[in-house]
Amino acid sequence: MYQVARVELATTSASNSTVIAFAADYSTRKFAGLYRWSEVTQQWTQLPSSGLVTSASSYPFTIGEQSEYNLVVAVDPRNAQRIWVAGVGAFLSEDGGLTFRSVAKTVHVDWHAIAFSPSDPDHMYAGTDGGLYVSYDAGRTWRAQNNGLAIAQFYPGISVHPSGQWIFGGLQDNQAAYFSGSKVWSNFATMGDGGYTAVNYLDPRIVYVTHAFLNFIERKGSGLATESRSAGISSLDRSGARRPLVMHPLVPTTLYFGTQRLYRTTNEGQYWIPISTDLTLGSGYITTIAIAPSNPNVIYVGTSDGVISRTLDGGITYSQFAFAVSRYFTRIAVNPTNPLHIVATASTFGAPTITQSTDGGATFYSSISSKLAGIPVHTALFLPGTSTMMFGTEFGVIQTVDGGTTWTAGPPGFPNTVVYDLAYVPATTTVVASTYGRGMFAFNVGPSVAVLRGDIDRDGAITAADALLLQQALVGVDLAPLTPYPHGDTNCDRTLDGVDVLLTLRLAVGLPNSSSACVGTVARPGTMEPGRRITVLAN
Repeated sequence: MYQVARVELATTSASNSTVIAFAADYSTRKFAGLYRWSEVTQQWTQLPSSGLVTSASSYPFTIGEQSEYNLVVAVDPRNAQRIWVAGVGAFLSEDGGLTFRSVAKTVHVDWHAIAFSPSDPDHMYAGTDGGLYVSYDAGRTWRAQNNGLAIAQFYPGISVHPSGQWIFGGLQDNQAAYFSGSKVWSNFATMGDGGYTAVNYLDPRIVYVTHAFLNFIERKGSGLATESRSAGISSLDRSGARRPLVMHPLVPTTLYFGTQRLYRTTNEGQYWIPISTDLTLGSGYITTIAIAPSNPNVIYVGTSDGVISRTLDGGITYSQFAFAVSRYFTRIAVNPTNPLHIVATASTFGAPTITQSTDGGATFYSSISSKLAGIPVHTALFLPGTSTMMFGTEFGVIQTVDGGTTWTAGPPGFPNTVVYDLAYVPATTTVVASTYGRGMFAFNVGPSVAVLRGDIDRDGAITAADALLLQQALVGVDLAPLTPYPHGDTNCDRTLDGVDVLLTLRLAVGLPNSSSACVGTVARPGTMEPGRRITVLAN
């Protein structure tokens, strides 16, 4: 006997007395039994279900062992003997549940729904992790029907190149994909679930992505070449399904990665070293990592069991703050100009979901979410040059300009949906928002600020010193507190390279260059740009 967990029911208009139950076992998470209800005996009878595969080793042609996530049963409206069941894959019985065979093998794995057209039962629909599929021949052949559907599910951890021309993100069971200017996204790493991404801001051809439930990181070079880069990360460490990964704001060859410890690599992931002990209360794991843009030695870490840790010296020493009311921290954001001003978001019901500190957590944290009715908050963003703080919540984007005293909804037209990430794009003065189920959006938060290209040190003049600074940035020298982009993009082509160094030198000695000053467009703050919804993935 087994302990019943999830049960799905199905009926059919072909027989008013037919009810089919598809049950799962709580302890094993597997399919446990298929049953038919009898109006005569008023009892359930278990059906033989020969040929129904449940072992995970038979992936993807199996019901699988994740019944709490996907378990489906449906009966043909015209024929009560035709019973569909699905989990990871789909199976069909044409003899009332006596025997089954694997079907629909071209459909994306992880089924969640099966439906029949009322006017033509041969016209079927399937809802899976790959989106919507349709069949016009009673399930013999299927095709994806996702174009134009805003259903892409982005996980936390998108990364946006400073130019806005490249955007990378991990998707729920649809690998990791990138945007490069067109409305067609491209996959760049082979996996199931994509995770956190980090793009090299000097070379967008290099990007890192963590894998859900896996410990390795892949790097995209030319084409779609990838390689695992996890040496030094202990497989015994505790971690969540989506492990946080962030890039140093000034040195793109340095990255940070979280388990229950904080890891760092200084050689593009060739080798990782732990730079902390366990930063949790003993059973949790790191859920968010934030580096202060104005002082990269200041790093904050949040955990799944309600701890915020801070280092002021790049990981040599740490101070910790454990909250009386535990919470799952989803994101920490640092004020771009003040490394001690942070906000931390959480998704735990019954706990403050936005916490703020103006002294780096040294003496206090205060809740600024008392007016938000406890809605889970997933991400935070300080809008540079303003007092605006934006937050991605369970129900869209919200913002405050006065530290949480008053709140307003995000840009007009933005959907009320789960927002996992917000990213500011300086070159276009836009905010990119990724959602879990409605794709990705971009909206203006202008007006733009004039940028003198070539003036790396921001002293209002272009000199040979600027060219030297840019050359140092290109070879990986830390220019803190300066950032090389966008001022170093002297020819305004949205990349930093040797051409920019040469043009900066020309300007320093008085030779003309028409691209020396580029000014972005001006847009009304907080409004959605017409047509600027970035994309909807086909899957």
